[in-house]
Amino acid sequence: MCSKYGVKGLIETHHNTIAASASAALRLLEGLDAKYVGVLYDPGNMVHEGYENHLLGMQMLGDYLAHIHMKNAIWVNDAETEAGDVKWRVEWAPVEKGIVDWQQVILDLKSVGYDGYIGIEDFSSQYDTATALCHNYKWLEQWTKNS
Repeated sequence: MCSKYGVKGLIETHHNTIAASASAALRLLEGLDAKYVGVLYDPGNMVHEGYENHLLGMQMLGDYLAHIHMKNAIWVNDAETEAGDVKWRVEWAPVEKGIVDWQQVILDLKSVGYDGYIGIEDFSSQYDTATALCHNYKWLEQWTKNS
């Protein structure tokens, strides 16, 4: 259908879906023309579920790597049970304070020849929308120039 209409359809690496990782997304797209289908690679979602080494995932995706979402998340110790088990949950975090090492991800993107868009998707609620956009843009600009 994408070729019929001249568009590119994307599968996002997203928790709680069948495509939580790069390898799972690739399984869905293998054999299809990368001109018409691709992967929206989202390392922040992969903190929740689907984490794989980012460079290896990008290399595996090859031409299917079509777009990037930039956000971050952290693991939070939610509670300890009477038996001593620790319960964890994931919370959104500012891009520079989460589990995803975005400086390394940017280097990895460059090493695989990615020169497309990086969409800022900040769910951290650290700042109001306008402040978050300015903060994240400046952070991303600094690291894309210095990497």
